[in-house]
Amino acid sequence: MKVLLKVLGIVALLFIGFLLIVERIDSKKSEVNQWANQHGMQINSIETHMTIIGTPFNYLNKGQYIYEVNMTNGEKWWVRTGVMTNDYERQKY
Repeated sequence: MKVLLKVLGIVALLFIGFLLIVERIDSKKSEVNQWANQHGMQINSIETHMTIIGTPFNYLNKGQYIYEVNMTNGEKWWVRTGVMTNDYERQKY
């Protein structure tokens, strides 16, 4: 019985951690939407990248997320959200 409670506790902690990460990613997506609206752009799609592979950024610190943002005008932007500031970089063709 004690083992079952420990396993359920671990599963519950993992689930709560997962929910917190999803909420943080969604809140950063809303910041990206606000940035696009302030600059007169409309977002077609936002894709989250958890690594720097395939992105224009060379590093990723703890608490940062990278988003691939496709605009309705055909432009592609890469956004790295962070604790202090966000980095916005337009895709070069």
